[in-house]
Amino acid sequence: MKKIFLLFILNILIQNFTFASDEINANEAFRKANNAYMKEDFKGAALLYQDIIKNGFVSANVYYNLGNCQFRLKNYGKAILNFEKAKRLAPSDESINLNLKIANLKIVDKIKPLPEFFLFSYLNGIAKSHETDTFSWWGILFIWIAVIFVGFLIVSNKAFLKKVSFGFVLLFFLIAASSFYLAYQSNHFLKETNEGIILTPSVYVKSSPDSEALDAFILHEGTKFMIIDNLGHWTKIKIANGNIGWIDKETFQEI
Repeated sequence: MKKIFLLFILNILIQNFTFASDEINANEAFRKANNAYMKEDFKGAALLYQDIIKNGFVSANVYYNLGNCQFRLKNYGKAILNFEKAKRLAPSDESINLNLKIANLKIVDKIKPLPEFFLFSYLNGIAKSHETDTFSWWGILFIWIAVIFVGFLIVSNKAFLKKVSFGFVLLFFLIAASSFYLAYQSNHFLKETNEGIILTPSVYVKSSPDSEALDAFILHEGTKFMIIDNLGHWTKIKIANGNIGWIDKETFQEI
């Protein structure tokens, strides 16, 4: 029994040592990539950042720095792709959002999104700009505040205080419900929405998954779209203005 226990402990120590060693290697690679970027070796830095990602060490900083490399190399589609990946991990980061906006100024397609009811548009904008956990904590906080006012409602003997407490209970429960709704929407946008970025200079979007099908419209490098369906090497997409069509999987990369 002692031998089994010792082997178990030894196995855990080996695993922890391996993980710590891998993390040290990733940090060293990140430092080398940053140094290459500072020396304006953007191609070399990009390769190092890509190696870090391939080895499973992903973060908003790695994607952001890789996006900056691709932007300096004028690979605007890849720059936008990596800024979008960084944004999913850190949606409220000002530098990521700013550089993404700048990169989008470099692309050909300027697609106007479909009009949306102003309240939904406002709430969705908030949901996209913060992490899911932030809204969840807000929701929990406001529920506890509402519970405190429930206590006042129960112990108070005065009609006026009961009315005020009841009003605050409704208000904070409503705010808490809104926070949880935003948490759900944030999670949906950042983790469940399948989107892609065009990486080829241009691509004709087909009306059906067939190379002989009619051209529905054309998209250029850097354009973002929603992925609706997949069929073989074809992907059905929807762009911001509502247009739908099919493109070859070789022409884009999923965010």
